[in-house]
Amino acid sequence: MKSTSHRYLLVAVLCALMFAYGCFLGAIQTVIESVAGSMSMDTAGMGALVSLQFVPVAFVPVLMGSVADRIGRKRVIAAFCALFGIGLLICSAAKSPWVYALGILMVGAGYSVCESGCCAAMSDLGPDWGTRGINLSQALLCLGAVITPMLVRKSGVDWRTALRLCAACYGALLPMILLVPFPPPSAAESQDRGAVGTLLKSTAFLCLFAAIFLYVGLETGFGYFIESLIFHRFGQTALSGVSLYWLGMMVSRFVFSSIRYRSKPVLTGSFFLSAALFLLLTVQNRAAFSLALCFLTGFAFGPIWSTLVARATALYPSHAGTASGLMSAGCGAGGILFPAVSGMIAQHFSLGSAFGMMGGVAILGGVLCALLPGDKT
Repeated sequence: MKSTSHRYLLVAVLCALMFAYGCFLGAIQTVIESVAGSMSMDTAGMGALVSLQFVPVAFVPVLMGSVADRIGRKRVIAAFCALFGIGLLICSAAKSPWVYALGILMVGAGYSVCESGCCAAMSDLGPDWGTRGINLSQALLCLGAVITPMLVRKSGVDWRTALRLCAACYGALLPMILLVPFPPPSAAESQDRGAVGTLLKSTAFLCLFAAIFLYVGLETGFGYFIESLIFHRFGQTALSGVSLYWLGMMVSRFVFSSIRYRSKPVLTGSFFLSAALFLLLTVQNRAAFSLALCFLTGFAFGPIWSTLVARATALYPSHAGTASGLMSAGCGAGGILFPAVSGMIAQHFSLGSAFGMMGGVAILGGVLCALLPGDKT
């Protein structure tokens, strides 16, 4: 980059893009039950809608990462920012699940490439700039997810309007992305050839891959079903469970981005703590306590994603690109499977049973992290 001001400008635009992504997450998690209802879908169908948007996440960012290395990150991010907005508009106009499915597949491809592209672009600025920028962008993503559910509920807008407003945000950001200067991407590492086989033979990497698969499943299962659980038990509450969840995650990410810590105990403790919180949600019957548990679950989740990815790339620095791509695929697979499974359990048993299942999955995640070799991130 030519100057420090250009770096700040790029980080600001990319953080704004992640903030807008957070706004979408908060909005869709608040209105997903209304979306399913308007399509005459039950709880299992709602879970399938959520899972569908993660199908592109399992492979599109990996494919587009190599394209961005050749043609530049700006063009790829701008193209998928536009795709995200178009997908949102298609979803907002959908009268049938099939049209909505088309739109949400475009949305999934759009936001996954935008997020991975933003992280890569800030990493191109150098280790110090990249670390600060990625941490800040993830915190601002959480901020967007905190405030949007409250705005949706207070304004009373329907789900179609909420999605159109999210699309408008992406439309406003597109010219900023096209105008801001981007640094050239780093040269691809020659050591990445054949790295997939090497990583898949590593017990430590397989534990990390399985852990992020489980974590993203828990994150999406909680985020998309917690509002339904609280509403079915207590009716309309003064505060949004989704907002409190993302607020806890935002606070946690700010805390963990400012301290040095050992990854193994933090990962293990975070998974086991979230398991306890999931199980508490299934047995207690007070609305205020449930809302407090939402905040605490977000706080417990806060360091898991970034620490798992950082640990994977730190353990295998010569295969960092391949490792991060495979971890992204694990994220997509977890997002595909768990909302659908949670929806089916909720449909055939109860929402409490679905959260109990997620508590068991969190225990498994803690066990996997306990098997990791002890090391710092």
